[in-house]
Order: sequence, then C-alpha cells, then structure tokens
Amino acid sequence: MIYKCSNCDSALEFDPATGKMKCRHCGSFFPIAEEEDDAEEYNPDVDPLDETDYKTVEVKIYTCTSCGAELAVNDTEVSTWCAYCGQPTVVYSRVSNEQKPKYIIPFRITGEQVVNAIREQFSKRLFIPRAVKKFKVDQIRGIYVPYYLFDVYYHDLEFVDAWENQVYYKYMVEAECEFKQLSCDATKRLTDESSQRLEPFDFRMLKSFHPAYLSGFYADRNDLSARLLSNVAISRCRKMYNLEVKRVVRDFNATIRESNADYKIRKADYALLPVWFMTFRYGKNLYTILVNGQNGKVVGGVPLAKGKIWAMYLGILLVISPLVAGIFILLYLSFGGAITIFAIVASVIAIILHIAGFGFINTYLDNLDMTMNERTARFVKERKDKES
Repeated sequence: MIYKCSNCDSALEFDPATGKMKCRHCGSFFPIAEEEDDAEEYNPDVDPLDETDYKTVEVKIYTCTSCGAELAVNDTEVSTWCAYCGQPTVVYSRVSNEQKPKYIIPFRITGEQVVNAIREQFSKRLFIPRAVKKFKVDQIRGIYVPYYLFDVYYHDLEFVDAWENQVYYKYMVEAECEFKQLSCDATKRLTDESSQRLEPFDFRMLKSFHPAYLSGFYADRNDLSARLLSNVAISRCRKMYNLEVKRVVRDFNATIRESNADYKIRKADYALLPVWFMTFRYGKNLYTILVNGQNGKVVGGVPLAKGKIWAMYLGILLVISPLVAGIFILLYLSFGGAITIFAIVASVIAIILHIAGFGFINTYLDNLDMTMNERTARFVKERKDKES
C-alpha cells in the first residue's frame, strides 16, 4: 500500500524521529492510526507453534529469471536485484498473501544519527587507523528483521556439585520460571551471535503491526518457522536457568550432574524488529556494522591498526614484565626473604597484564570476524534500497 499526502499527493514515509508519516515533498506530518492489540489469553489446548491459520498481508512477489528465487516486496519498493544470486534479473511475478506480523517495534533512530554515532565512537578509539575514522559510507539501510517472541514456562530439578571456601557441596535445586517475550531471529541470513548481541529491545514499545511503519524501510521475509525456533528458545531458557542456579550455589564453575527439565511454549508471536546495517570499505575489504534501530546499540568490530595492538602487547611483555622483575630483584637484595609477599603480588600483576593483552586481542578478532561475516555482508548486499 502506498500512503499519500493529503496536501500534495506525494508519497509518505515513516519518520523515526517523530514516529509519524512524513511527506517527502512538502514536509507535512501525519499520525499513524494505532490498531488494537488482539492479544489472546493462553489456552493449553491450542498449539502456539501451529502456523497453518494466520492473518496475511498482501505483497508483490518478484522472481529471478537467473536462479528462480522469489522475493516479496511492498508496493513502495522496486526490486531489480536478486537476494540469492545477486543478478539484476528480477521480474514481477504475482501478488501473494504472506504471513502478517503480529507486532512491530518502529525505528526510533535515523540513518544520519547512526552514522554520526559511529563516527563519534571511532574518533575516541586509539587503535583505529585514521583512514577508518574518515570512512565513506558504502551503504546504510534500515531493515525490519523478522523475529519470534516466545513465552516459555520452564521447570527443572537439578543435582549440582559445587565448591565454596574449599568445601565440596552437593545441592538439589528446584525452581520454575516464566520467560516472557524471548526473542529469536527468524532469518537464516543473520547469524544467531549477531542477533543476540543486538539485544536488548524494549518490548514495552511493541506496537500492533501496521504496514505504514514499513514505508521508507525494508522488511526481510522470515524463512525459519516458530516450531523450528522453539528449540533455540528452550536452549536459551536452559542456559539462563543454569546460570541462575550457579549464582544461587555461589559457584559459577559448578557441575550440573543431573537435570530433569520440563517446559511448555505458551506463546510464539511473529514480530519485526528494527536494525540498521551500515557497510564501509577499508582496503579491499567490506565491513558491516549492525545498529539496534531502537536504542542505538552498535554490534561488530572495526579494523584496527594491528601494529599498534601488537606494540602494546609486546610493550607489556618486554618492558613492564622485566621492570617488575628488576624491582623485585632490587628489593630482594635490599630486604632478603621478607620480600616474598611482594614477589607473589608482582607475579600476579604480570600475569594479569598478559591475560588482559591476550583478551583484548581475542575480543577484537572475534568482533572483526563477525563484522566481516560473509553471511552478514551478503544479507546487506542482497537488499537494494527503495528507489525514490
């Protein structure tokens, strides 16, 4: 559906800054009519994972004559590039009724704010090359990513082995939990690690789906079912439950010897959540930064000056450690065996510095790997911006 300005008949787009529809031509603003939330009470006789009966929204389907892939777009978008093979061979095929999302969190941050925030972060970081700080945006686009929001009842009786103050304990821990709106992304093109790092979203801002929120933005199609993702949801529940159990027994290295879990999926709501994708080039590589479109949380690493990183670590290894050792030797010659405690403290400090250096480098490499993740880069490349 194309939304038109009542003043000049030009197309309207959703404006994240105001939460209203904005006319591209005359700048007029129009509120979006809120739809009632048709939330249903939990019914144990109804399978929440059954998606055979759902509401639909009408979209246009385009077919790639090169690979046969099919794409769904709304009336305000013109798609010419295939999301699967990357060829400009997409032609209009038919009108189709696709699953309608139940909820949506509208964008609250504009593309300009995203770029400015990333530039500001880059400017404050010591090890980022100057060329990266002055990056030129290759692409930036707002994409509503499909998610399922699960309500899960989880109960478990666990037998746990733990240590506290060098004393060995055996615990039996039983509890039940209600997890509300546990989010799992419903697209194969975005890694679970990336989507989980984008959290948290403020689900108090959920709105009943209205197609007007999509105007000016892209919406990806879900290709993972609620039934398939329910296993991911249960796995996350188990991890959070076990983490809380270890906190209760005051030993995060505790061993869970036996688990007797039972659980029930109470709800599985299909929703669209806002994510900005910004790509830029540095050297021969393409880097992608993901930004939570609601709160501005940035996900992904950036290329750093590797020479500076290793110089820092080698500085710790070759300068600080010998310095600590030299001070220890000097004090030992002056005070003898009384300096044993200092030696222990100095050794601990040196070890901590080495671990910190390795930790920094490993964290950087993990973030950079996710930023350059081939699936994430392809996810962005495959989606062509809406033509004005």
